Amino acid sequence: MNAKGGYRLGLFGLIMVLGLAGCTPSLNWRAVNLDGVSTWLPCKPDRAQRELEIGGQKIQMEMMGCEAQGVMYAVSHAKVPNPSESQAVAAAWQNASFKQMLAGSPQQTVFQTRGEKPVTGQFFKLAGARSNGQELKAQLAWVVLGEEIYHLAMYAQAITSEQAEPFFSEVKIQ
Repeated sequence: MNAKGGYRLGLFGLIMVLGLAGCTPSLNWRAVNLDGVSTWLPCKPDRAQRELEIGGQKIQMEMMGCEAQGVMYAVSHAKVPNPSESQAVAAAWQNASFKQMLAGSPQQTVFQTRGEKPVTGQFFKLAGARSNGQELKAQLAWVVLGEEIYHLAMYAQAITSEQAEPFFSEVKIQ
């Protein structure tokens, strides 16, 4: 091999390595499951349970969440004792979330899960502020299935599609 061929091969190798480095995700996505809802999170989640009163109902809520690149990711599940109250509890949960963020009017669209039995829910994008006045953006989804309420949330100063797409597009409810 002559020097010119070696240079080309070396340049090709460098381009391939740089190209592969460009394809390496900056977030370490992993599949997670919480009480029948699965999705992807970019970090190892912490888990918690607590009893809350939402919409006049005491509910047991299970949550998991983590923070990566300044974005807080959270997945929650609650079971409402009276299934006929599920929609009202979800609406109260939404209103409490919006109020806590000091948010203006949210942009609302339909949320669609994946899997064998796709389910429809509500998806919101909103801007507000933390209690200290710092700007805060959120993308939130709720799915109600009988007595089950599933909630997915992202909070940050700015949210990119690289951060949101894997989290919301891979949601499955078993």
